Parts: sequence; C-alpha cells; structure tokens
Amino acid sequence: MKKNRGGNISLKQAMGMMNQRNTILVDVKSEDEYAQFHLNRSINMPIENFKKMVPKAIKNKNQRVILYCSSGTRSLAAYEMLIDMGYYYVYNIAGGVE
Repeated sequence: MKKNRGGNISLKQAMGMMNQRNTILVDVKSEDEYAQFHLNRSINMPIENFKKMVPKAIKNKNQRVILYCSSGTRSLAAYEMLIDMGYYYVYNIAGGVE
C-alpha cells in the first residue's frame, strides 16, 4: 500500500499547486456557503454528501486533491475520508479560507 504524499498546506502553497496539471480544488462547505464565497476553479462537494460524491467527481485516486472549508475542520474530515478511500495526493488547507 502506498503512503499518502499529502498533508496540511497553506493557502499560498495551494494556489501554487493549482497551476499544476491534474489538480482539483474542492470546497466542502454547504451549497449556501459556497454561493456566498469560494475560490476560483473550485468545485463544491458539501461534507454532508462528500463520500457519496467522490467516486463520480474524483475518479483518479492519483489525482492531486486540495480540500478547504472556512475553518479547516470539515476539510480535514474530508481529507481523512479520501485517505481511507485510497486517494494518494490529498492536501488540506490548514486553518481554512474565508
């Protein structure tokens, strides 16, 4: 089994990674929160439905996935779900994004 190569990163690090191919930015906030504010190029996968949405939205388990929410709590939960599901390059924006 491969060891995960992700972890906690800063917003600045995440923005640098977004310029690389094969990177997906995922906002795990509610749809209402996402409508109020989200980062460019992010997709919304609310934490309440996250596990159910993953197989269709993120098919490649080697794809780089960057997760965020407003505080870092929900994105950390999503991070742990992806790791448990066998995803490899998973990153969490520590402290969230407001």
